[in-house]
Amino acid sequence: MRILSRIISGATALAMGMCIFSGCSSKDESSSKESVLSDPYASMTVEEAMIARSYLSSGNTYRLKKAVTKAQSGEDVTIAYIGGSITEGVGATADTCYAALSAKQFEQDYCVNSSVNLVNAGMSGTPSMIGCARVSRDVTPHNPDIVFVEFAVNDGTETEMKKAYESLVRTLLNLESQPAVILLFNVIKSGHTCKEHMGEIGAHYDLGMISAADSLAAEFEAQRMTWEDYSDDESHPNAYGHQLLADYIKNYYEKALSEDADSEYAMPDEVLFGNEFENCVYIDAQSIEATSFGSFVPAFTMQQFPNGVANAKDGTNNALTFSIDAKSIIFIYKQTAVDPWGNAQLAVNGVTETVLMGKMSGGWGGPAYYAIGSNETKTYDVEIKMVESSVDKTFELVAIGVVY
Repeated sequence: MRILSRIISGATALAMGMCIFSGCSSKDESSSKESVLSDPYASMTVEEAMIARSYLSSGNTYRLKKAVTKAQSGEDVTIAYIGGSITEGVGATADTCYAALSAKQFEQDYCVNSSVNLVNAGMSGTPSMIGCARVSRDVTPHNPDIVFVEFAVNDGTETEMKKAYESLVRTLLNLESQPAVILLFNVIKSGHTCKEHMGEIGAHYDLGMISAADSLAAEFEAQRMTWEDYSDDESHPNAYGHQLLADYIKNYYEKALSEDADSEYAMPDEVLFGNEFENCVYIDAQSIEATSFGSFVPAFTMQQFPNGVANAKDGTNNALTFSIDAKSIIFIYKQTAVDPWGNAQLAVNGVTETVLMGKMSGGWGGPAYYAIGSNETKTYDVEIKMVESSVDKTFELVAIGVVY
């Protein structure tokens, strides 16, 4: 880490100067100096050490500095945050979540006769795959100058998840507004975080990276702090935790902007894990160009995806069918654990692909997904109908994401 090397260099120079002046005659003094050298955070407060540890890399700062220059020149800037429930603000309020706090701090620190347009595209319970599907709806139209990506606790480590996250990162980097893309890695009480493979993606694309996972782990291990200091549940920062995340971002800006100017950002030629879901287009379920909606009727499905379709429960079981030429498709549907919800069968090109589990243990009424990924354009003949045991139950398809 760049910050670590600078701190160590400074501590080394200080220790050498003190030795020359005093002769370094005491073993205790020598041990004390060695302790400082081995732990550059030893003299810091808990908060200072946490903030320092959170900084992983600045990445290429060309786009970030361009955004700051824009703000300092009197032009408004747009900062978007896309992620799960932490970004949405669970554990805080719309005004005290880390997204709002850090946007306000940026405005105070860098805006001159200008302001920040905050776009909070956080959505509870959603992984980066659903982020791929909705980025064209929730982020792209706002022409962001800076985008933070926070899915480290919502994703898993499966190859499909890695491809989804990389696809999302690539989509954001290729936006017409050319935003600076900064990755934020959170962690939950169990220790789950996808920081490892997301960090590999961040390094591959030379992006700024901030890690709450690294910052918190060190303090927990040293027993200077407990999880309960940071969170009131198993997953979400409390008010203090959200402020801490905002402080991490402020520190990132300061460190990244203090570095020498980088050349204009250029995408690497190679893909790391896969990009089958890059440049996904969001389509409401009601807007699908269906051959037939069968036994499905328009419905208000959920606040985040209001324009869905639902099984009519009218005694029929006619399939929703459509044909589309595409590379990849993401099917998004509502999933809950309660009655009267049921399941639907998805068939593609005449072959049963999977069962979309509208009712599933652990479901909480949020969105779930099933994805078909390819780098080649194919014709997909899609058929969705209720499984026989669920004909009289509810199932809601809320949207699809399509990569053409």
